[in-house]
Formats: sequence, structure tokens, C-alpha cells
Amino acid sequence: MNSTKSKYLALLLLFCVCAGCKTFSRFTNKGGTDYTVEIETAEPNKEELVERAVRIIQIRIDAIGLDGEVSRIPDKPNQISVKLYGANDAERIKKFLFTTYQLELKKIGGSSFQTFPTKESAETVATKEQEVLPYSEFDDSRSPQYVVVEKKAVINGEDIRDASAYSRDGTDGNYEILFSLKPESAVKFGDWTGKNIGQYLAIVLDKKVLSVPVIRGQIFDQGTIEGRFTKASAEDVALSLKSGYLPATIKLLEEKPFK
Repeated sequence: MNSTKSKYLALLLLFCVCAGCKTFSRFTNKGGTDYTVEIETAEPNKEELVERAVRIIQIRIDAIGLDGEVSRIPDKPNQISVKLYGANDAERIKKFLFTTYQLELKKIGGSSFQTFPTKESAETVATKEQEVLPYSEFDDSRSPQYVVVEKKAVINGEDIRDASAYSRDGTDGNYEILFSLKPESAVKFGDWTGKNIGQYLAIVLDKKVLSVPVIRGQIFDQGTIEGRFTKASAEDVALSLKSGYLPATIKLLEEKPFK
């Protein structure tokens, strides 16, 4: 082999090592899926939230080692194109990428914890500063109860610094998510819990109450989301919480394969 070819081969190998061959894989992976999603929100800063959605979905793609790219669709201001190359396990990937996982910690309405059999019965006691949410008591197979919570969250996903999946016994279906708060949020949460010892706090994920612990003492920078998660679902939620908070809904409009 002549020196010119040797130098070329050496440069090619160096490129693959430095780049992790990710760019190269887009040309060797045949096919993939192009998803079109729409960002739905009632927040006034819609433009900012669409840009945030692009960043969050790209972070999630990179976090699980997929090869893909996210971009806005020029003539559709609320729509995003998510192109994945050679992806597998499509259903889990779609759920992970396009579920917002909105975490909120909210005070239970009233002076005591009470459940209601129907949404309508709960609404009869809710004030305009409160809302009614379903409460599953960790079991989605049972008919949900309903609880009244304050609309304003004490803490939400914007305050999350880190999150991880954890199980005390390692059995699937018995996982929970541990989370920690940013320093300034920890101070705020510590102040609030210190003033509300003996009160109930609703752990809300995607507008569903998962648990209602009583505040036994002042809490600062850490908390737990219980819900009898599987290992896979707990890891997905934890990764999503770390990727950023999006007060919006990601609606899948279209998915089409490409070669």
C-alpha cells in the first residue's frame, strides 16, 4: 500500500474514533422514521416553549444513544420534525420522547386529605384557586378516586437538578424515582415544608396524583416519586425529568418511514 493510501486510511480511522462514528452511522444505517409532532400549550410564551421542546427532545435522543436530529418545520410554527435513524423498540421510544412528564408538587386543598368517587363530586367543594385531579393509589387497574389540590405548584419540573430510578429490593414493578432540587428551589421548598408540617402534599405527574404523603418535617433538596414503576418506566421518567421541564403537550401527528 502506498504512502498516500496509508495516510488516507489513518485519517479515516482517526475521524471515526474522534467522532464516535455517529455521523458515519447516519449513512450506514439504512432507513429510519420521521415523526411530525405538534406542541400544544396554553402558556403565552409559545415560541419559547417550541424552541425548548426541540432542545429537550434532542437531549432525550442523545441520552439513550439514538441517532437522530430534531428541527422546526418552517411553515408550521408549532410543529417539529424528529428524524430517527435505524431506531428499534418504536413504541417505547415514542412514549419516552413525546411524553412531557410534567412533575408538580401541590398542596392538598382543605385542612385534611379527602378522596371523592367522581370528578363531579370533588368539583362541588373546589374553589377557583383549586383543581380536581385523578388519584390512582399506585394501581391503574382500579377506578380512580379524585382529590382537590391547589392550582399553584409548590415545586415543578423546572426546579429539578437530578433524578434517578431506584428500587429497595430490585424487583420490577417496585421502582420509584428519586429527585434532587436546584439550590434556590431547595431553599424555597425547605421554607414551605417547614411552615406546613402535618399537611398533605400531592405528588403529581402528568396531571395525575401518584401519592399523597404527609409532611413529617422540613424537607429541603430531595424527594421521591412513588408509583410502583417498572425499571424501564422509572428510568424513562428519571431521564425525562433531567432533560428539562416542558409545560406543554407533545402531540404525535404523523410518522413515516424513510430509506
